[in-house]
Amino acid sequence: MPRVDCPNIADTGYSPIPEGRYKACIEKVDVKQTTKGDEMWSVEWRVIEGQYVGRKIWDNITFSEKGYSRVKLLLKRLGFDITVPIDCEPDMIRGKQAWISVYIDPYKGKDTNKIPFDGFLSIDEPDKVDDDLPY
Repeated sequence: MPRVDCPNIADTGYSPIPEGRYKACIEKVDVKQTTKGDEMWSVEWRVIEGQYVGRKIWDNITFSEKGYSRVKLLLKRLGFDITVPIDCEPDMIRGKQAWISVYIDPYKGKDTNKIPFDGFLSIDEPDKVDDDLPY
């Protein structure tokens, strides 16, 4: 039976990583449903380079009329051909890499990391943003 020496363990808690751009990999995708009944993917990104290697960022991708333009952007930035219809499956994005931009958002009194609507950049061309997406 493991023994935990609680008095001698520091209370580190959770703290968000600083705002910025991070090279990350999609480690996990859980399929969920929104309260409106739309499919939603809960995406777990893992930072793979720099000072914050191993830290995780969570994001939701929603398959709805309002969310499809963000889905399209993510697919394009992950290297998919968006000139044709795509049958999306969680396995198709697991392991894919991109640069993600994160900011700090106070949520229920606690700072958390968030990825903005257009917070994905191609792993190969992190400074190229020449999309024809409407935003």
